[in-house]
Amino acid sequence: MMYGGEVVAGKGRGTRIGFPTLNFKIPEQFPYRYGIYAGWVVAGNERYRAVFHYGPIPTFHEEATSLEALLLDGALLQKSSVISFELIKNLREVKMFGTVDALAEQIRKDMDEARRVLLG
Repeated sequence: MMYGGEVVAGKGRGTRIGFPTLNFKIPEQFPYRYGIYAGWVVAGNERYRAVFHYGPIPTFHEEATSLEALLLDGALLQKSSVISFELIKNLREVKMFGTVDALAEQIRKDMDEARRVLLG
């Protein structure tokens, strides 16, 4: 299901560790369980493959629920854009990592898995 997403300001942690994300206002009655997902971000006539994080961010001791997308193809959209997105497949659960390096390694694996999922 495609959702219209309002892009909101994040805390900049993704950018600081080399993975800039788009942070979304969570739609009302969002039916997904917390997790990491492969999906699409749509802006204008362009579709971008993405990895989504939905849930708390335990590695940074953040209990608030967030919804963010890491675009796989190197594109960076305007942070003030209203764009659409769609989650396609759950890749894994949200979990805590002992170090930022361990988190970054897992993000790279998630990106590879999302590319495989979204090619087919």
